[in-house]
Amino acid sequence: MWKVLILVSLILLLIPEGHSESVLLSQNVVLHNQYGQLTTKPPNQQYGNFTLYANGTMFFDYRSWESPVGIFSFTAQSYGNGTLVLRFKGIQPTQVTQSAATSAYSVPNRWQQITYTASQASPLTIIFTTNPRFSLQAGAFFGAAILIFVVIVRTLYVATANDSEERKKRIDQNRIIFIVMGLVVASLWIFSLLFP
Repeated sequence: MWKVLILVSLILLLIPEGHSESVLLSQNVVLHNQYGQLTTKPPNQQYGNFTLYANGTMFFDYRSWESPVGIFSFTAQSYGNGTLVLRFKGIQPTQVTQSAATSAYSVPNRWQQITYTASQASPLTIIFTTNPRFSLQAGAFFGAAILIFVVIVRTLYVATANDSEERKKRIDQNRIIFIVMGLVVASLWIFSLLFP
């Protein structure tokens, strides 16, 4: 019975994150408007959607694609005849490398806005990396769930002992297993506090 539960748990963990419709841009795709253009650079880029507005704004919705893609890289060229506005909707990037007039993340709108006003051609890179704190906390929660499962299974295992000596031996084994697993979970949680 417990083997089936472990197998089901592992299968659920291995199911990939689902994404609905998306737009895939390969390298050297040029997105152009009256105020400038963006040329995509490797790696391939994937978005929920993107829109080029008549007012010179280029809007990209990369929500849920930040982690799978990781790096969004362009060559940005502003013609200097108006304001080229780029908006990237999603979580706040870890790093934005650019030489635009302004670059800021709007928390209420949940987008990174980059504005070019002068005539220039320069690289634009938006990078997302995994937050170590989130990964450690997720590991601690997963470890705690496994610890609870192991406690239940091992306690049932003690109940199936044939005599008191075997029961005592199983209880001693459980004590060691529970202490080690508890220390691992506590360590993961403590390490997660080291990151902002």
